[in-house]
Amino acid sequence: MNKEEKKDLLEKTILEHQRMLYRIAFSIIKDEQLALDAVQETIVKAYSQIHQLRQPEYIKTWLVRICMNEANGLCRKQITQRQRQTDLQAYQGVTEDASPTEYSDLFQAVMALEPKLRTVIVLRFFEELKFDEIAAMTQTNVNTIKSQVYKGLDLLKAQLKQEV
Repeated sequence: MNKEEKKDLLEKTILEHQRMLYRIAFSIIKDEQLALDAVQETIVKAYSQIHQLRQPEYIKTWLVRICMNEANGLCRKQITQRQRQTDLQAYQGVTEDASPTEYSDLFQAVMALEPKLRTVIVLRFFEELKFDEIAAMTQTNVNTIKSQVYKGLDLLKAQLKQEV
């Protein structure tokens, strides 16, 4: 497959899976604008690195992996910036009135999970991907993905029971 055919396939895949990419980025970052930025960066990076795609049949996996990397990078940057701001506020003695965004209890519980568990739960149940697809996207063993999903589900059950 030549470069132009790969670009056409990439365009088709992006259009077909743009909402999924956004949901994945949002589940990692938890911020609408940053999730959109992550998707945009994913698309730019995918176009610039299309020549590195060796197996076109795995383009969706490749694209999701780029998206996850971009979202995780923005998330790390966001945490660092928040920490700096928190440190500055503590130093200045300033308190910030945070207005929590309203989500469903389940969504809030999923967002409260640690990043690895949150990612596999979102990919498995929100994006309805198979264990082997998630393993390929996260570059993790299938059995590890299964145990992370089940651990995440156990934590969600416990958390939701506490709220009732």
